[in-house]
This record gives sequence, C-alpha cells and structure tokens, in this order.
Amino acid sequence: MFLKNVFLSYLAAIFIAVALVILPLQIAFANEESEKHFNQGEEYYNAGKYQEAVNEFKAAISIENNNADYYCSLGWAYYELKNYSLAEESFNTSLSLDKDTSNPYRGLAWVYRAQDENEESLKYFIEAGQRSFQNNNFDLSVQDFTNALDLDYENLLAYVGRGLDYCYLEKYADALNDFNKVIQLDSDFGMAYQGRALVYRKQGKNEEAKTNYLLAAQKYISSEEYDSARDSINDALDLDENYGEAYFYLGEIEFFQDNYLESLNQYDKAVDLGFVDYLVYANRGYANFQLKRYEEAIADFDKAVEMNKTFATAYKWRGESYFSLPEDTAADKYENALKDFTKYLELEKNLDEETKSEYEQKIEICKTELKNSNIFGYSDNLVENLNESGILGEVNGILKILLIVMVLDYLIIIGCGIYEKNLTGGLAARHFAMKVIFLLIIMVANALDESEAIGMQIRNFIVAIILVHELLSILENAERLGIPVPDWLKNLLQNIKERISRVFR
Repeated sequence: MFLKNVFLSYLAAIFIAVALVILPLQIAFANEESEKHFNQGEEYYNAGKYQEAVNEFKAAISIENNNADYYCSLGWAYYELKNYSLAEESFNTSLSLDKDTSNPYRGLAWVYRAQDENEESLKYFIEAGQRSFQNNNFDLSVQDFTNALDLDYENLLAYVGRGLDYCYLEKYADALNDFNKVIQLDSDFGMAYQGRALVYRKQGKNEEAKTNYLLAAQKYISSEEYDSARDSINDALDLDENYGEAYFYLGEIEFFQDNYLESLNQYDKAVDLGFVDYLVYANRGYANFQLKRYEEAIADFDKAVEMNKTFATAYKWRGESYFSLPEDTAADKYENALKDFTKYLELEKNLDEETKSEYEQKIEICKTELKNSNIFGYSDNLVENLNESGILGEVNGILKILLIVMVLDYLIIIGCGIYEKNLTGGLAARHFAMKVIFLLIIMVANALDESEAIGMQIRNFIVAIILVHELLSILENAERLGIPVPDWLKNLLQNIKERISRVFR
C-alpha cells in the first residue's frame, strides 16, 4: 500500500510538471497565431484591402479576445469601409480594455466626424490629444488638438492642450501664441496663464513666470478652483520662496473658504516679506473682525484706508468693527462708526436698496446712541460735581435718576418746540429756570435734613415728588410729538398730578 501511494504521488508530480511545460507552450503558440493574423491584417490595411484586414483582425480576436490593439485596428478597418456602427463598437470595446491609449479616442472622433456629429467628434479629438500628451506623444497630440480646432476654432481646451504640446516640443513662440489666443477669448481662463508661466519658466524668464503663476491663481480663486490655485502659487514659490505676494494669495484661498485663522498666518507672511497692498490689510482686517479681534481689525482697516482712501469696503468693515466694540467705549465707538458708515454710503453709489437701508438704519442707531451717551455723560459729570460740592446731599440712586430725567425732559421740551415750530429763547430759558428751582428746593431740603430742624428726613421725599413731576412732563411732551399714550395711563397720571399739586399747595 505504501509503495502504491508513493507511485501515485510520483505520477501526479510528473503530470503537473508536464502541464507546466505544455501550458505556456500552448499560450505562446496561441499568441503567436493571433499575432500572425494581426500582422497580416495590418499588411492588408496598409495595402487598402480593408475587408481582408477585417477578416484577419477578427481571426486574431477569436484567439485572443482581450487585446485592445486588435479591436482598435478592427475599428479602423471598419471605418475605412464606412461601416461606422461596427467601427464605433470596435473602438468602444478597445477603450473598455485600455482607456489610457489615444488611438481609440481618435478613431471615435473620425467616426463621428464622418457622420457630421461634430460635438461628439470634438470631444473625442480632445480626449485623444490629452491621452497623447500624457503618453509624451506631443506631435500626435498637436494633430489631435488641431483637428479639434478645425471643428471649433474658439475651443479653449484645444488651444491650451496644443500650447502645452508646443511648449514641450520647445516651440515656445507657437505655445505663447496659443495661450495668448485663449486669454484673448477668455481672460479669466486660469490654465492659459499657467501654461504661459511654464513657457517663461522653460526659457529661464522667472519673473515673467512668477507673474503668470499668480495671474493663474487669481483666476482659479475667482472660479473657486482652490486646489489649482494652490498648485500654481506653489509653482511660483518654487522659483522664489520669499515671494511675498504669493503668500497673500495663499491667504486669499483660506480667506474665501472662511479659514480666517490660517488666512491671517499667510497674510502675516506676506507683510513680513514686504508685500504692501491695501487689500492685504483690508482682508486681514476682515479676518480679524470675523475672529472678534476688533481692535486689530480697526488697525488693519486704518492702513487700508490710508493706502486707498476711496476703498468703500474698508470703511464699511471698520465701521462694523467700531460698532462691535464693548459698550464701555460707547462714545468713541458710535462716533467713529457713524463716520465710517456715512463715508461708505458716500463712496458706494450702486448699493441695492436693502443694503442701503441697512446702513442708513445703523447710522440712525449711532446718532441715537451718541445723543444718549452725551446725555448720560453730562449727567455723570453733573453728578460728580454735585457729589463733590455736597449742596444736594448724598448723590444716591434716586437723585442720579432724577438728574438724568431732568436733562432728558429738557431736551424733549426743546424737541417739541422745534417740532411745533414755536421754539423761542424765552421758552428754553423758562424751562431751564424751572429745573434750577427744583434743584434749589432739593438743596433747601438737604439743608433742613442736615440741621435736623424739623426732626425728619425730607430730601428724598422731595426728590421723589419732583421725579414723578418730570416723568409726567416727559409723557405729556411725548403726546405732543404724536406718540400715543393709553387712556388709562393718562387718567392715572392726572390723578398723580392732582395729588402732587395738593402737596405743593
């Protein structure tokens, strides 16, 4: 039994060895046969015997059906026989086996052109040209792109593709002509500037190359092709690592993608390397604004405005920065914001109605806040002076409120006079005198409190009565300005007023 197993194992090994020898021989023989049919088909094709070529190519395919070249050659034979449907089928099969070669694309281009399907033909000529370029077949690629331009003489991709071919063929004048033609047709086409930069770079004209790389970057940024923009900028930095303007555009890429912190880093590099432009400071200011660094933003906008006094956007965002400062800087923030918003509207003549209305409202807010800050500032100074003198006694909460309300009531009375067109010097003086009398009454009350002549504290009581009187005056004057006051509130106020009158009597 043991000898039998050894014998069977030995026999199996022999069969495997024979198979390993014979199988490659069979494959090689089949390949040789298919290659023989293919070569014969090529001879027939070159001799103009297209049907015989078809037969040989099909014979080759029957032996080796995964060879892209066989199907492509079959497609060309069908094309010459004007059997366009079978030609198209053969070229597409070739492409399904190998998408990187250019010949099937070129074949499809001619098939569609023969049938006047020019749009499809154009597409495949460009594909063929691109594949030829990738395979370093620059002369063939030039032919493909030239065929594409025969169909559409304003096709930008065809000019760019042919320009790159000419560049690598060192036909620099022809390359520049093609890139310049693209720019003439579409000045925003970034690839043309990038191609022109490559031509200058190959000629050793680095300054011209750097300029065109950044022109390409600008166009790419405008069309939101940020990866292409970054590639172009990095090409410029390969020529000059201290090229400050290049870092500015790297900042722009981050800026327009709302990556404000990274944009600041790039803008800082640009400035450190000596690139000085109002847009650097304006955009860095906006990035600081978005990061709520309002003081830094204002400093940047100051520089932008200094360099370009008609740049409306800088005034707008400097105004927004002032507007966003903490309230403890109210007087300065609203005064400066008001100036900047006003300048913005003055410079920006073509704003849409919504934006114009928005900033007109902000201007009114600034004016209102300035008036309020002036009132409260005056009141604070008055309180401080009175507190130091001591003539009204301790300036506590209720007295502070009264002083503010008195100033506010006086201003509203003046406003009513202007509104009703009956404002006179006598009217203003009379109301001012009334305020002075009230203060004198409080001063007397405070003196009585300090002397303890009547055995009770009456100053705060007097202050409260005058405060109610002033509040009533404000509401009455509000009615004069046309501000509606509810009936129940008017009745309540009338009752309080009558009680106050009895107190003073």
